[in-house]
Amino acid sequence: MDHLPFAVLDSDGTAASRLYIDSFRGSYYFDEQVPISGYDELDRRLRNGELRIAMEIPPGFEKDLQRGRQPEVNAFIDAAVPFRAETSRGYLDGIQNLYEKHLRDQKGLPPVSNPINFEVRALFNQDFKSIYAMVPGDIMLLLILIRAC
Repeated sequence: MDHLPFAVLDSDGTAASRLYIDSFRGSYYFDEQVPISGYDELDRRLRNGELRIAMEIPPGFEKDLQRGRQPEVNAFIDAAVPFRAETSRGYLDGIQNLYEKHLRDQKGLPPVSNPINFEVRALFNQDFKSIYAMVPGDIMLLLILIRAC
């Protein structure tokens, strides 16, 4: 699973937030879409399937990084299909870890410190229950396998 469509709501608009977004842009796993302008648009684009992942960078992101605080970056995943959502979460965590390693190396922070508080939230199936994805597929499979007379 690759080239997952994602977009960013960048409320900071600084060089640090752009550099952070660049770490996701450069990945084989993600395809960046048109930036998000507000929370209503974020919700709408996730609901209509245009995006699989929406990220929100808070205002003051760069200032918090410079001061040693942990800015909270949110990632919203369309979890309607649990397998795809878990895979997406793994990709996000991997790139986040690489970015944080780069920041720790650059700033000389100890290996256990996390410069960014990265929150991943699953939407539309927050418990990742596969029953919501399997039942409709099972019904179609039954219709195919059992001949209707």
